[in-house]
Amino acid sequence: MRPIAAGFGAMLLLIGCSAPTTPGKGEDGQTSEDVPSTRATLDPKWRGTMTVSPASAAPGQQIALRFTSERVRGIAYSLAAWSEEGWNVAYYLTSDWGAPGRHSPDWWSPEEDDRGWVDIGVSGAGPDNVVVPDSAGPGAYLLCTANSAAEACALLTVTS
Repeated sequence: MRPIAAGFGAMLLLIGCSAPTTPGKGEDGQTSEDVPSTRATLDPKWRGTMTVSPASAAPGQQIALRFTSERVRGIAYSLAAWSEEGWNVAYYLTSDWGAPGRHSPDWWSPEEDDRGWVDIGVSGAGPDNVVVPDSAGPGAYLLCTANSAAEACALLTVTS
């Protein structure tokens, strides 16, 4: 992974940033209204855009995100929790900037209005490392890039 742009003084504002509010149609053709909360699905348009390893992780655990080759993205991610109403952003995450040991992954809640990301562009397959928020409850989450022109998403299961 290689940084392609850096603007350390520039911060992205969180105004207008959000994850999709519904998972769309699943493999079986069901819409979000048909899918019970125990069967959160990934919209087919995001299949293969990002992989999460491990796919099930505990709060506080670091996970690795990998992408299709040469995908350009930022260091910002959203983590949306699945409920009967659909996907709702529960946390914002920042990666290690592709420089493990030099930058630490971080997270915060959407209610924290004084937070943002350094404007960094990253390309390549990754991995980008993020941490599962300490306060994340068990369940299905949608993990997406939050400041990329081409959105990438994957499902993550948080265990207890």
